[in-house]
Amino acid sequence: MKKSVAGKKNVTMNKVICALGLCLSVGATASAAPADSYDAGKVSIDLGTALSPTLDVSPGNSFDAKNNFYGGVTVGLGHNFALQYKYDKTEAKEVNTYYDASGYTEKDNGKVTVNTVNVLYKVNPAVSAYVGNRHAAGEMHNQWGYYDYDGSFVSDAETRISASKNYAQAGVIGQVKLAKDLSGWGDLGIGPDLLTCELGVGYHITSNLAANVSYDYAKYKDLASYAGHDFDITTKGWKAGITLSF
Repeated sequence: MKKSVAGKKNVTMNKVICALGLCLSVGATASAAPADSYDAGKVSIDLGTALSPTLDVSPGNSFDAKNNFYGGVTVGLGHNFALQYKYDKTEAKEVNTYYDASGYTEKDNGKVTVNTVNVLYKVNPAVSAYVGNRHAAGEMHNQWGYYDYDGSFVSDAETRISASKNYAQAGVIGQVKLAKDLSGWGDLGIGPDLLTCELGVGYHITSNLAANVSYDYAKYKDLASYAGHDFDITTKGWKAGITLSF
């Protein structure tokens, strides 16, 4: 893990309670619907956006996040194996905290970008298992200062923490047909300092196109360290997208 730090003040310390119970009860790890086939040469592409997600920094703040893009591709290798790549980014909306009538202000924001590679094995038509790696790159930015008469922000102190870490993971994906053209899935992934989970439903518009909605949760422990504190990053929220298969 690498980090870079600049400034004088630490990020404000506030405890964030994360909703682990929901994820443990439903299971998941990907912001994508499971591929239907792992036959050699079969390709499944997932594209979509987050819907009002949140990003929690612990210790630190809980942020509303922007509706960022996610994507992924799964390629069948044959003999029940497939290779998968996924990209996901959660970027916080800036939070301004005003401390007195003079307008002295603290500005906080953060983001995490995750690139994932998995090898999947289809145990049976309803269950797949996988192993892989998540590379998480996070950044936290804290500024102190005031807004000038022209609306520009004048900073007199700041802290910037950036770090990246590889998280090995293993998991299981289960899927079930709920009705004609409608299916549901759950996915649970775990690893040292990592918990990911997702629950979703997909509707097959055609044999090669499906629309998906899911709730996604991921917690990355000890992503960064600064001033004697280890920082955990948690992302969660609803996502909507499409799956193209060919």
